[in-house]
Amino acid sequence: MLIFTQHFYAYAHETDLIKNLKEDPKGPFEQIRWFCNDGTILPAKAGCSKNGGGIQHADWKPQIKSLREQGLPIATIFAALNDHDLEKIKKDQSLLPAMLVERHLVAADNGWIYQRAKFYRGALQFEDESKGAKNLLSIFLYQKDWIKNNFLLAREALRLLPIERNSTAMSEIRGLANAISDISPNFLELRNKIHSIPGLSDAMAVRNWLNRQGSAKSNKSLVEKTENLASKIEEVFGGNLESSHILDSIIWNSELKARKQTSNLIEQLVQVKTTREKLALLSELLLQVRYIAEKEDSPFIAEKLLDASIDIEGKAFQYAIANSKNHPKYSRHEALEELRYLTRAVFGTGMISQRAYFAAEAALSRLLEKNEINSTEYWKELSYLANIPV
Repeated sequence: MLIFTQHFYAYAHETDLIKNLKEDPKGPFEQIRWFCNDGTILPAKAGCSKNGGGIQHADWKPQIKSLREQGLPIATIFAALNDHDLEKIKKDQSLLPAMLVERHLVAADNGWIYQRAKFYRGALQFEDESKGAKNLLSIFLYQKDWIKNNFLLAREALRLLPIERNSTAMSEIRGLANAISDISPNFLELRNKIHSIPGLSDAMAVRNWLNRQGSAKSNKSLVEKTENLASKIEEVFGGNLESSHILDSIIWNSELKARKQTSNLIEQLVQVKTTREKLALLSELLLQVRYIAEKEDSPFIAEKLLDASIDIEGKAFQYAIANSKNHPKYSRHEALEELRYLTRAVFGTGMISQRAYFAAEAALSRLLEKNEINSTEYWKELSYLANIPV
């Protein structure tokens, strides 16, 4: 679930501006500049070699600067966040959720205000954005009990912030995009998008681009590189259970009971065959990972656990969808058991509180333990369970 704040509603008052930004080839940006470490701002071709180094990215349009000065964190450039910015975000608890709202809009609305600007070469460099986003997340992960008190927010931050989850694979993605662009210059726009705001949808965009190339598809090297690029994008952004081996290697830092239980779940997951069995194990795994992450003192390990949790959630969702075709055949008992799996999964993602989870578990236990139950009691329990977002 996304955390909405008062900042979100401010966007509603800027509908004309948002519409114009979507249609503008440069979006919220004015021009590319160098931002040097000594505070100097130089033109795109100047460089910062004489100014202690620096980074290159776009500068904002005057309207965007004005909105940001008024407190609306729009068009955030994570690479540009300095110590003062990070301290401000740390103190104002509404700013991080507001940034996540924007990241959600970018993902859900075809780039949102970056709809055309995502092809603006040099506006954003994903490597720099990832570094800035990691610095931002770190200031929260290092706060004692922050994950325990803000579990959903922590997961959504890791999910939505432009954090590089696999640096080696991302380097391969950028290299393949460059190689394809060298072979076929009309790939340049898509190459720029992949370098600045990469995402899962790029895999389909890459394949669709290839399908439009006509005779160029006879170039075996082009076809091979394009398919490799699409597959690599799906690998990085598609969500998988490769994080299970990460889990297996890092839960050693957790208490013995939790370590043993989680390891057993991972082993069973490989052995079971049906989607129903896999869903049951994944929901329990999500629950256990939440408990472990909330107690974890190491920010590095906590981040890895949250990362794994996101991948497990994706796979659990796939099995839940695949298993839904069996619902008409379920007995009442089987349907309630599956509701229990889904309730555990929802709690494991942080969508409901521990209090709500315990209450739902109690209601399900009352229903499952009785061979016979009157309709009034049955519907009373189901009415409560209907509040769980499964």
